[in-house]
Amino acid sequence: MRSILIALTFLAFSTEAIFRPGYGGGGHRPPSSYHGGHDNCKTSQAPTTPTTPVPTTPAKTCPEGFKAFERVPSEANSQTSVWCMGMTNTDAAIKISDGDALCSAMHSSAVPTMFENDAEREYFATAWTEKLTAMGQGLLGSVGMDGRLISECKSKDKAILESDACSGTKSFVLRDKHTDPSYAWTIWAETEPNHHHWTFDIEECIQFAIWNNRPNRSKLLNDIYCNMTVAPNDPANRVYWNFGMICGMLPI
Repeated sequence: MRSILIALTFLAFSTEAIFRPGYGGGGHRPPSSYHGGHDNCKTSQAPTTPTTPVPTTPAKTCPEGFKAFERVPSEANSQTSVWCMGMTNTDAAIKISDGDALCSAMHSSAVPTMFENDAEREYFATAWTEKLTAMGQGLLGSVGMDGRLISECKSKDKAILESDACSGTKSFVLRDKHTDPSYAWTIWAETEPNHHHWTFDIEECIQFAIWNNRPNRSKLLNDIYCNMTVAPNDPANRVYWNFGMICGMLPI
């Protein structure tokens, strides 16, 4: 009898093992029983932030009719590294006192200007020579530039005009402050500035001249009357006639 009870008990346990998979009967555990959770779990990623392009500022350039010239920035030229320069010409002689209006007609920001180095002077010497040839003027004529005689030298007193205070390096100043004038005061024509005066007027302005057979006066500066279209002491000499202005402005 005892042996029958043992056999029945063994049979009951065996039957339970067959019908309850996952407990030794070869079945698989439910997914939740694995360490680490479900098999189809995805790795989380941090959200990406879209980048906004940084706007670029277009490089400044010289307007049409002007050429860019590099300069060495300094206090003497208001830290100007690039200066735009252009030449405007007229068929008839002008008064240099009208130069501001001529430059403004080229561009609203343009003003009469002066050379700061050899590169600028040589460029406009060539351009002005070519323009004179095209105008049929021969190699004889001038254009106005920036520069005004200082008040201390507006005199007919020879002693004052020949003083050191009225020398070529001190008697004129530039109205526009984007040009270092140091170079300009080294390129006066021979015997200039001579501060000529005529009745009520004095040579208070500056011109840049081309004079074909006078190398000591060509491609150089000369002081001239601001309010006259010709030199009253030599009215027929076209080298003292101004057929335009050399203008300058900052890039835009």
